[in-house]
Amino acid sequence: MFARRFWASMDQSCNGRTTCRRVRLAQGVSGNDRAWISRIYPNCGGKQTYATPAPCGGDCSGHFHARRGAHAGMSVLRRGATYGLDRGLHRLAVIRNGRIICPFFSEQCGLFNCGPMCYFDRRAGTTWRETFFDPKMTHNITDIAIIGAGPYGLSVAAHLERAGADYRIFGCPMGAWRNNMPEDMLLKSAGFASSLYEPTRTFTLKAYCGLQNIRYSDDGIPVSIKTFCEYGIEFQRRFVPRLENAMVTSVVPDRSHYRVALSNGEALIAKRVIVATGIDHFRYVPQVLFGLPTHLASHSAEHRNFTDFRGRHVVVLGGGASAVDIAVLLNEAGAKPQQILRGSHLKFGSARERPDRTLLRKIRVPVTGIGPGWSNLLCISVPGLFRYLPASLRAHVVKVHLGPSGGWFMKERAARVPVTFGRTVEQAEAIGNQVRLVFRDCHGDSNIVEADHIIAGTGYRVDLRRLGFVGSDLLQRIALVNGSPRLTPNFESSSPGLHFIGVSSAMTFGPLMRFAVGADFTSRQICGHLLNGRGQLHASGAIGGLLRRSNERPHCSR
Repeated sequence: MFARRFWASMDQSCNGRTTCRRVRLAQGVSGNDRAWISRIYPNCGGKQTYATPAPCGGDCSGHFHARRGAHAGMSVLRRGATYGLDRGLHRLAVIRNGRIICPFFSEQCGLFNCGPMCYFDRRAGTTWRETFFDPKMTHNITDIAIIGAGPYGLSVAAHLERAGADYRIFGCPMGAWRNNMPEDMLLKSAGFASSLYEPTRTFTLKAYCGLQNIRYSDDGIPVSIKTFCEYGIEFQRRFVPRLENAMVTSVVPDRSHYRVALSNGEALIAKRVIVATGIDHFRYVPQVLFGLPTHLASHSAEHRNFTDFRGRHVVVLGGGASAVDIAVLLNEAGAKPQQILRGSHLKFGSARERPDRTLLRKIRVPVTGIGPGWSNLLCISVPGLFRYLPASLRAHVVKVHLGPSGGWFMKERAARVPVTFGRTVEQAEAIGNQVRLVFRDCHGDSNIVEADHIIAGTGYRVDLRRLGFVGSDLLQRIALVNGSPRLTPNFESSSPGLHFIGVSSAMTFGPLMRFAVGADFTSRQICGHLLNGRGQLHASGAIGGLLRRSNERPHCSR
């Protein structure tokens, strides 16, 4: 538990002999913390946790009277012990690694009206120097900061929440799915592979659809993006109630921790940072399209519906799921799409396997969360082994395995869209309100296409340089493999305490990490590493050691 959640404000009055300090609960104290505080302070009534006079010594400068290792009203401070104004009953200060962490402060001096926490650094002998945190940073200390609230971020946060760990998670719940995907899109993943993961594994997509009377099948009815997003939001409401709808603007390394700045002006200190930003930061657009204005060229992630394109000629680049979906939805919205791709044909996923298939068929073609086949079964069963392959082989597998393809349910609808195969765009320029494209085929011949708009359905490519909150100083500390971070078995990068999950980890753990079903392995693996049996961070990675919960009055256990 951190002081930011507990000791929020304090009133002081001084007559030269006595100081009365009142400590109140901070806003936003969680239910678990509030219950714990109530047990320790049964008379707090949920608002006031402590009120008692303490000797002032006649010096009420608004600072703490820490003279030669002693705090006013305390005995001499000892390493590892916990102290309060009544000599130990209330856990209000603790020594860790030669440092006294003290959540007392005085408002009388007027310097820290937001209630910062002060600490005393031991310099020599029994002399302690009084130092104050930046007021904006003081109450914002956490063990773990999670950046991103998609399937991976929410699944990890649900495990940390259940364990009672100290964490904060930032982002819009299912934001990329809700804001950057066509509203009529269908998931390529089967229903049984489209769940989020809390520790009990009971609140699945199937369970949610049953509660909401939504048609569902494990592998026969495509899941709509609307259903998936609503399920994710309900998952967040139930299992990650402390999600903060703020964007992270920067992550800066500072010795053994990280300083995280938010879009709302707040900042915090975190010992560990988990980056779960998903794919939206990694949109890939061919360089030849860079000079075109936004009203003539865009990426597939920029469109929710296509009514504005009615009657217009739109070129769609690519042959993957995004390009197929965009072309189909444009056609059904009354536009005139033309899909152009480098390949010789369109690929579509395999249709559902019959539930009554023979045992031999089940052995020959096992069904997995990322598709049928033994290669997919290997990817989903032992992702931890993938990192031991040579880097060049891993890069090749991630690129070509489960390559561009549309969902099996889109094949019939896609047949109505004109498609041109074997073309590569070489030049693009704006001419008035149209875009002029020069393509070259496999024989070296070129042809020209003029359109009202071009949409790049060219997918995503991981490159950490595209993460706006990762500065150059931090980027230099991260070992990269083809733009992806090189990770340990616990998703930790070469910058200690900085973890990457989701699509950013595919280069280490394989194609499984490109799908929502990979959140199962990820949440178990990373939380098993971060948490010990009591649901707290291991000692080597815990800022929470500054001030921990304890059932023993005189001491503070980790």
